Amino acid sequence: MRKLCKAIVFSFFAFAFTPNPGFAQTFEPGVDRPGADFSNFDIPGRGPRACQAACLQNRGCVAWTYVRAGFQGPVARCWLKSDAPGAQGNPCCVSGVVPR
Repeated sequence: MRKLCKAIVFSFFAFAFTPNPGFAQTFEPGVDRPGADFSNFDIPGRGPRACQAACLQNRGCVAWTYVRAGFQGPVARCWLKSDAPGAQGNPCCVSGVVPR
């Protein structure tokens, strides 16, 4: 019985603290995806995961690009996209495509 309890507790923690694979798959450091923008907004003090989360919460969002502070203004900016434009290497950005 004790082994079964340990196995259940271990399984719970392994599941609870394993990153969501869909969330992790959309993260592309050093990549810009210019074009197909339908929304953009300042995202001061928050990292690229906040931009990624905004896209994942919007049904019309297919891809996203987070632009670091200092590249398009004094604060970071998030761009949500209705299509998945081609990836271009650029140190300004972190991008991703929502897995469907």
